Amino acid sequence: MVSYIAMDQVAHDREAKRAMRVGILTLHSQTNYGGVLQAYALQETIRRLGHEVFVIDRWFDDRNAMLKGIVASRSVVAWMKFLTRALLGFGDFADYIRHVRTSQMLPRILNLTPFSFSHWKDAPCELGLDVIIVGSDQVWNPAIQGKELPYLLEGAPEVPAIAYAASFGTPELPECLQARYREGMKRFKAISVRENEAVRIVESLGAFAEHVVDPTLLADSAIWKRFVVPTRLGMKHKLFCYFINYPLGFVVSELRKFTKIEGCDAEVFFGGPCALLPSSFLDFLRISSGNIRAMLSPGVHVRMTATPDEFVDALASSDMVLTDSFHALMFSTIFRKNVRVLSPKDGRGTAGFARLREFCDSFLDGCVICNDMATALRSFHRGEYFLSYNDKALSTKVASSRRWIHDKISEECLFRRHK
Repeated sequence: MVSYIAMDQVAHDREAKRAMRVGILTLHSQTNYGGVLQAYALQETIRRLGHEVFVIDRWFDDRNAMLKGIVASRSVVAWMKFLTRALLGFGDFADYIRHVRTSQMLPRILNLTPFSFSHWKDAPCELGLDVIIVGSDQVWNPAIQGKELPYLLEGAPEVPAIAYAASFGTPELPECLQARYREGMKRFKAISVRENEAVRIVESLGAFAEHVVDPTLLADSAIWKRFVVPTRLGMKHKLFCYFINYPLGFVVSELRKFTKIEGCDAEVFFGGPCALLPSSFLDFLRISSGNIRAMLSPGVHVRMTATPDEFVDALASSDMVLTDSFHALMFSTIFRKNVRVLSPKDGRGTAGFARLREFCDSFLDGCVICNDMATALRSFHRGEYFLSYNDKALSTKVASSRRWIHDKISEECLFRRHK
């Protein structure tokens, strides 16, 4: 990776006329590991540039349910559903603990604004910011934006805006939204995106976008080592698993067999609920029994309540990584792990898989993508490490991405000084 020497020189120049108050508008207020960690990475990267950084505490809804979970609900039906699923072993109680622990962690690692809101009309008229950076993650995904398109700054106070590593999470925008997205692009003085297909979408809207890396790759490795417990490193042969679209009942059998044969442990994390609602009684029995077997498996440790820092620690102390997650792939790259990426299963996650394939094709040499879990585990069992990271190409891309964000903030700083 490229060193931070040049960035440190900038960071040490903290004259008031050069420092900016930067607000990051992103998808931080949730339990998704990647969403939280990319926000932290962007915050720390900009801080190292010598600026004062705040994460704008924008909630997904008025009750902050994405972060608070069931606690935010006032619905009797929702509580009954929660209690039923929890008693039947669907992991909902553990998911509740994860919401609580993540809620407690966020103020410790993110410098949140003193105000919170879900609609721009409820935000202060004066944000106290010199520039807003929107991104990274799927901030421009129509399914996440909602009706008001808050991440296109519809209704936001007039503050200069930049987009960093924004993603659409879809290959095509709905036709009914294209005019509003086209107008939204005009709100930004500079735009960068995370995927090639996002470059194409922005250009179709009449704007220009630079292709940059995810913020997690911008951050100095020392930032991530803060989350790693040194005594866990190299303790035991271990497989790290992080699944977005593979529920627990679908993976436990394969993992049990693998850990028994290999004599290793597997730590299993989930991006969402660890179990899906059953579609039939037989499906219910299969999922419930799978969850129970997982709890009783000596080699399979399901980390349902883990926080983002524990996610980083577990991945860093592993030998092998098995995932269908983009951000697990990013951290596998940061820590140079022997990783296998699972293709979408039964159509779930197909829309977002392009960014994983694009990254693998650009910066990883080797057969990283597997069609199913059995194939990936057989590869690990054979001791295959045919993966290599294209360090030169990746370092060049990281350096240009750091330079992009530094230059765009500097341009705003220069404009402010001469205003």
